[in-house]
This record gives sequence, C-alpha cells and structure tokens, in this order.
Amino acid sequence: DSSSEYSETEVNVLENLPIEVVRRVFALEHLQDKRQEIEVLFRKELAVLEKKYESLYEPLYEERKKIINGEREVTEEEYKDREESHVSEEKDASDLVKGIPNFWLDTLSRSQLSSLVFEDDHDALSHLINVKSDRHIDAESPKLVISFEFSSNPYFSNSLLTKTVVFNSTGDAVNEVSGTKIDWKSGKDLCYGTEIKKLRSRSKPNVTSSVEE
Repeated sequence: DSSSEYSETEVNVLENLPIEVVRRVFALEHLQDKRQEIEVLFRKELAVLEKKYESLYEPLYEERKKIINGEREVTEEEYKDREESHVSEEKDASDLVKGIPNFWLDTLSRSQLSSLVFEDDHDALSHLINVKSDRHIDAESPKLVISFEFSSNPYFSNSLLTKTVVFNSTGDAVNEVSGTKIDWKSGKDLCYGTEIKKLRSRSKPNVTSSVEE
C-alpha cells in the first residue's frame, strides 16, 4: 500500500485529488526513484575518481610537509613568481626560522573549524606537523580517515591521531564517527578538568558562554 509511505497530511491531500492526478504524482515518484539509482552510481564513480586524484596530490602534500617543518628549503623556482617586492632579503641571523612556525594552528584557526579551537589548545596544536586525508572506497560503507601527525609534545604520547568518518552506501549521510584514544600525559588532559572555558555559539559567533567541565 503506497499510502503507508505518506504522512497523514499528505494522504489527505492525495485523497482530495482526482485519481488521474494521483497517478501522475506516483509516476513522478517513480522517476525520482530511478534518478536516485543513478545518483548512487554517480557517487560510487565519483569516489573512485577522487581516490585516483588523491594519489596524484600525495607527492605535493609530502613536499608541503617538508617545507612547513623545515625539512628542506624552497627553490627560487617555487617562489619567484609570487614574491612580493616589499620582502627584504636582508635578515639578521636571529630572524632566521625553521619552516613555517604554527602553520597548522594558524590554518585551523582561520578555517570553518575555528569554533572548535580554544586558546588552551594552541600550544598543543603548535606541535601539529601534518594533516592528511585518505578515502576508503567500499560499496557498503565508504569512509574518510583524517590523520593528524604530531611532533613530541608535553600533552600526549600519540604521534598520530585519526578521525574516521563512515558514510552510508550512497555516501550522502554519516553513519559513524570515531577517533583515536588520546594517551594524555599526567595533568595535561585538555578535554577534562575544572578550568572554565569560553565556548563560542555557532549560531551567534559573537556570543560566548562559560561552561565548567
């Protein structure tokens, strides 16, 4: 009984329509079902294509990591077309720095995730040396694994933290989210404590509320 798929309000609307019109509505729904079948195929093929290009991006991400962490110096070829005229080449030895300090902290603080980055997290995130994602293609439960690589730090002993997002078979909804258990060092747990933190409201970014954890 197709009427079981509708809410009471929708059933009432259909009952007040001529049977010819109701059948046309059913025909439109049939077309929508067909479109959904094609959408599923599209998402699966798109996931394969994204996976292909992720492998092409990987060498670039490795070079990015090396530059950020000072593992290599950049070549003139890499910066000459972008160098600003006001940049001075005259620097004292005291001005020389390794890589790009706090790159990932600054990036996250300016991203859509900024509301999740608290001031108390800044020092820990200053030890973040690389972020990467890996898409796993599975017909039943495709997933995305985001990896956060850290240098040795005073907060936790993990060198790698991951967040795994598992999607439904069509890839348009999240079924599960899980993450690495953080091995906090004594007295350094940033998630719990009696400290009062300022939480930003997502709906009102300029409004804060105090919550004691």
